[in-house]
Amino acid sequence: ELGVPSEEVRVYFTLLTSGGASAAELSKALNISETDLDAVLTRLCEKGWLVKREGYYIPTRPSTVLRIEAAKLQNLNLIKKVLEKESDLEGIYVRKFG
Repeated sequence: ELGVPSEEVRVYFTLLTSGGASAAELSKALNISETDLDAVLTRLCEKGWLVKREGYYIPTRPSTVLRIEAAKLQNLNLIKKVLEKESDLEGIYVRKFG
């Protein structure tokens, strides 16, 4: 996923400005249910934007987050170039799958 949902940005920014927090603290500060927040925190940890230590969420350096997202964009651009060069791919797809 290249786009970043606004909830993820909100959570990351809150952690960045607060220096880290528990899920309960974040839930209260952001007025988000713990269930919904847990899904956001899990995604951010998987993306490398956050680290969880002993129930406490700590943001990754902004420069690291920018590198992570820039790498995604670079991969997307590479895929786009390959697909643009292979003009016959659409024809192959149509013949195979209708």
